[in-house]
Amino acid sequence: MEYGQIFVDASWLNDNIGKKDLVIIDCRYDLMEPEKARRRYRDGHIPGAFRLDMEEDLAGEVGLHGGRHPFPDRHKFAEKLMNAGVGDDTTVVGYDDDLSGAARLWFLLRYFGHQKVRILDGGIASWIERGYKLTTQPPVARQRGVLNLTPGHEPVVDSFEIARRLPDMRIVDSRSRPRYLGEFEPIDRKAGHIPGARNVDYLSVQERPGKLKPPEELVRIYSSLGRNPVVYCGSGVTSCVNYVAMKSVGLEPILYAGSWSDWISYENNPVASGDEESVA
Repeated sequence: MEYGQIFVDASWLNDNIGKKDLVIIDCRYDLMEPEKARRRYRDGHIPGAFRLDMEEDLAGEVGLHGGRHPFPDRHKFAEKLMNAGVGDDTTVVGYDDDLSGAARLWFLLRYFGHQKVRILDGGIASWIERGYKLTTQPPVARQRGVLNLTPGHEPVVDSFEIARRLPDMRIVDSRSRPRYLGEFEPIDRKAGHIPGARNVDYLSVQERPGKLKPPEELVRIYSSLGRNPVVYCGSGVTSCVNYVAMKSVGLEPILYAGSWSDWISYENNPVASGDEESVA
């Protein structure tokens, strides 16, 4: 997949704001303080941008298994998007401030079969750097969209398949190195990583928040992982950054949607700690 099939730059977005077949989505979130992201949106967002909340809109109801951010119900997800004016022929552009929220939106839309989705390259910082203005005005949908979503258009894997194929899988842990090593776990009830997983912190594939490193550097980082690595993180959000980065250099990754928080919900799943082999 070419870079331009994933990203648009700030000048393109500025030139296309106001077109009836474009909807902009603000995906900024703060895992530890959700209200902080809501406040940032209220304080200033790209003109016309709607906001989708990570907990309420880009994730579904949490259960015993499935992780902290299971996929949203497709009907509820479609309803939110249609209320923002998204239809089957609408191009959706998502942005945030560290790539993870926008990458999550990109993955979800493609998973549910909507291919016309892009990410603002460089995030909201790139918009501001170009001198474009933010607004505090709430957006207004021109009209309600008609959107048909069906699941299964991007590859995902569950804990059972990983456990069954563990020795043969190339697995990438997208969390910070201390969490991967099992030295520090601020969120989930167990520390460590899936046995055999290698560590590629999602921040390490960005030259600055919201902007991927050059393709040649990404190719180097991912060179030992094969064509179809499985990516995971704590709950299936930041791993979407590695997923998008891999896609941008021609790999075909698979997302473990439930990620670490799902893996440890099964008591018999093995847990490893320490360094196995970091690739970034």
